[in-house]
Amino acid sequence: MKKPEVEEIEEYMFEKGFNIPDQAETFFDHFESKGWMIGKSKMKCWKAATRNWIRNAKKWSKTHEASQRS
Repeated sequence: MKKPEVEEIEEYMFEKGFNIPDQAETFFDHFESKGWMIGKSKMKCWKAATRNWIRNAKKWSKTHEASQRS
């Protein structure tokens, strides 16, 4: 897998309707710090990892909003 540039990640997130500032950089830094590994396996597809990141970010956002209301 060729490691993506931050700009590629930003564009892909935008295509998917995910426009939260700095998330592409956060995604890049997270996986760069882990050597582009997911667990003990080398990442095979950064776009699939990005889609998972987006889904999880939406879940975490809802959980955070619910905890703020309590």
